[in-house]
Amino acid sequence: MSKLQALSLAGNQISGSIPNSLFKCKELRYISLWNNSMEGSIPIEIGNLTMLQSLYLGRNNFRGQIPSSLCNSSSLTALSLDDNGLDGTIPECIGNIISLEIISFSNNNLTGQIPSSLCNLSSLMLLYLSNNSLDGTIPECIGNLSSSLSHLNLRMNNFHGKIPENFAEGCSFISFLISNNQVEGSLPRSLGNCKDLKLLDVGNNYLNATFPNWLGNLNQLQVLDLRSNRFYGKVDSSDVTFTRLRVIDLSRNNFSGYLPVNFFENLHAIREVNEKKVKPEYMIEEVASGTIYIELGLSFTTKGLETEFEKLLTIWTAIDFSSNQFSGEIPKTIGELHSLIALNLSHNCLTGPIPSSLGDLSELESLDLSSNKLHGRIPTEFTNLGFLEIVASRDPPELTADGQLRVYLAIVLDKRVIKRNNRAVTQLLIQWSNLGVENATWEDFTVLRSQFPDLDPWGQASAADGGIVMTHEANLGIAEEEKGNTGKLGIGNGKLNEEKMDKDISLPAGLGT
Repeated sequence: MSKLQALSLAGNQISGSIPNSLFKCKELRYISLWNNSMEGSIPIEIGNLTMLQSLYLGRNNFRGQIPSSLCNSSSLTALSLDDNGLDGTIPECIGNIISLEIISFSNNNLTGQIPSSLCNLSSLMLLYLSNNSLDGTIPECIGNLSSSLSHLNLRMNNFHGKIPENFAEGCSFISFLISNNQVEGSLPRSLGNCKDLKLLDVGNNYLNATFPNWLGNLNQLQVLDLRSNRFYGKVDSSDVTFTRLRVIDLSRNNFSGYLPVNFFENLHAIREVNEKKVKPEYMIEEVASGTIYIELGLSFTTKGLETEFEKLLTIWTAIDFSSNQFSGEIPKTIGELHSLIALNLSHNCLTGPIPSSLGDLSELESLDLSSNKLHGRIPTEFTNLGFLEIVASRDPPELTADGQLRVYLAIVLDKRVIKRNNRAVTQLLIQWSNLGVENATWEDFTVLRSQFPDLDPWGQASAADGGIVMTHEANLGIAEEEKGNTGKLGIGNGKLNEEKMDKDISLPAGLGT
């Protein structure tokens, strides 16, 4: 097999280590062992494959450091080592592989800083380093690479300092994810040069600024996540329109003032009614090396729980303004967001009645208005919301002394165990006070215990406190069959036809002889 040029064994149950005999195949240009159960270290002999162009070793159990001998493969365009247990630093010599277009090292245990030599990679299109223990600052040259770099994921590391401010005209960014770090300062206005930007996720940092309304000039922007920072002031977008924005998370900041009517009026992608029920699809980008799912690890709060989505459906729409200091009444115009699936305005200082126009949100699956100062009755128009599990009856729940809507558990009717993300989840069938048995809903036992500590699972289950958290789990942006079964990088092989092998196998030691 000395003439072997391509080896693809991805998506099997192969175990063991990479045999040294493989490196006798000097003409190898493509290797994919992705998504197996291989272990051991990546042999330094891999540097002998100087003609190698694509190397996919992700989703295995490899340990040890990234061998610097990989830098001998000067023709490499794609290097994917994600989802392993690799440690140590990123080799400084990686900047010598100037042909690199894809680097994916996410979900490892890498430490140290991003090597400065990375700035030499003028053809780099995708850089995924998320979920490691990298530190230091985000290199200024990231802005200089923006003419080629379209996908950046630095989530869940220990980066500090400010976001580079030198994003040039013609910036190619499509996704920019730096959440869960220690980045401070403000969003650089030069990001406005990235006219193709679809996803911006800077949540869970220390950013301290007013609402960046200038992002509304990015007419391709679909997902904006500013959650858990130190943004403050009013949300105003009177001069711009977020035409295609369909997911926005401003939760856990210090925004104040009235909820922005003009902002909601300009969310045209959510206002439009989806007349034709199309088959749900994931947001993807097609590149020369395959398909990239560009939303990785986005989190949203639904039903009071934070849910992480590895991939996001194009039909998913959500607005989360929770845990701020918004005041005044809920604008009636929100009822015109006909494609909205999830709305969370909880933990603010909102007053007045719940607008009946919310009953026009026919696609709504999750509604959280808890921990405000709302008064009045739940609108009877809520009976129009067929996707909600809990709906108002003619005799709605009463109000607490401070004006919050109270929901009682009346009785537990049944119990079941379902499988979710390969885990057993206990659910109880709950009949709610003032609602008939036909409106009973299945609820996660752990969620009920957190919201109603005095819950008696097999008797009367009323509790003193409550809120309004309405949801339906049929399609919260992720297909059930996909949960727990998706890859981080998601680069498919279109070059070789692979067959699934059912038996556990290991690579033969004589391969390449």
